[in-house]
Amino acid sequence: MKAKALTSSTEYAGSRSNKGTVEKRQHERYPTALKGEAVFHSRISHIEVVDMSKSGARLRILDKEHDLPGVGEIIDLSLVWPMSKDSRPLHVESIVVRSNEHEFAVAFGHTRKQSELH
Repeated sequence: MKAKALTSSTEYAGSRSNKGTVEKRQHERYPTALKGEAVFHSRISHIEVVDMSKSGARLRILDKEHDLPGVGEIIDLSLVWPMSKDSRPLHVESIVVRSNEHEFAVAFGHTRKQSELH
């Protein structure tokens, strides 16, 4: 069964959204139930992936005492895939492209093996 894309972001780059603004996303976003960790500010923060696309994700920090990363910061994501036979998380270097008081969005860089991290 194919997941349904979020209605508000099914437009492609350069087209107009229903709010009259130019849509910058190039890929559809899909809601997820992924959890993981993000490394930034020399700390590990527990995260929830709100939605994701082929090129990025919207994330929420679960540790309320942690600050959010700023736009332009490079962070390391470690995502846990539920119901996977392989228990190793996916590691993705990402850049923060948007941040507000509750959530932040990242563009994916490249994936790396566990041995290449820190």
